[in-house]
Amino acid sequence: MIKPFTTETFSITSGEYLRTLMGLWLPRHGWKVAIPILLCAAIGVALADERLILVALMLVFIVAPMGMSFLYSYYMLTPEVARAILPQRVTAQKDGNILIEYTDPERPAQSVTLTPGDIRQIKHTPTSTVIVLHARRLQFIIIPHQAVVREINA
Repeated sequence: MIKPFTTETFSITSGEYLRTLMGLWLPRHGWKVAIPILLCAAIGVALADERLILVALMLVFIVAPMGMSFLYSYYMLTPEVARAILPQRVTAQKDGNILIEYTDPERPAQSVTLTPGDIRQIKHTPTSTVIVLHARRLQFIIIPHQAVVREINA
């Protein structure tokens, strides 16, 4: 459970969101990318076959970047990410709910309440707290440590 707190209005950049996404995605799925590359390179070296080494290089420089562009469009071009980079204020309440208020002056005010059942994992990084949500896609909320203005006494 998360300690009660409130933040000032903050926003994150799409680059910060992508960096956090890769930090969460690579440990889970990066081995699926690395195994074929390493396998082709190892067999190519063991058999002294330049063709397999060339295939490994093609995987690194052609196939992997295409896969990364697919990941970018799958994860980063969603309404959730568009909402995540809007100015927002987050309040973690004593009952475990998290209230997110979007404060973009160009849009009508919106708020979302997350219950403890919506949260899969809470990760702490040196600069922020990442709340990973239960969702079909990898979705999360980034709360920069510098945005937390006060903790609410329980």
